[in-house]
Amino acid sequence: MSGGVAWIYDPNRTFARKCNKEMVDLDPLQAEDEERILALLKTHIRLTDSKVAEFILSDWKTQSNHFVKVFPKEYKAVLAKRNQQVKTH
Repeated sequence: MSGGVAWIYDPNRTFARKCNKEMVDLDPLQAEDEERILALLKTHIRLTDSKVAEFILSDWKTQSNHFVKVFPKEYKAVLAKRNQQVKTH
């Protein structure tokens, strides 16, 4: 992950204690995150025949709760500033 958002599948809820939360925020998924993850899972299944991805997709309503959005704080600040500038122009 470099300068962007990552989505981590964390069914055991262990990721939060293993990452540097001084540098990233751990956010819940938004609708657009779910759409992107679903598209990535479908592509992953097509390319790899992944049984794990098939399972996640087949039980999305439950499994989506096991994803965490990893959002670098600096990147989030840049996006917020850009959005603010767009609103004022």
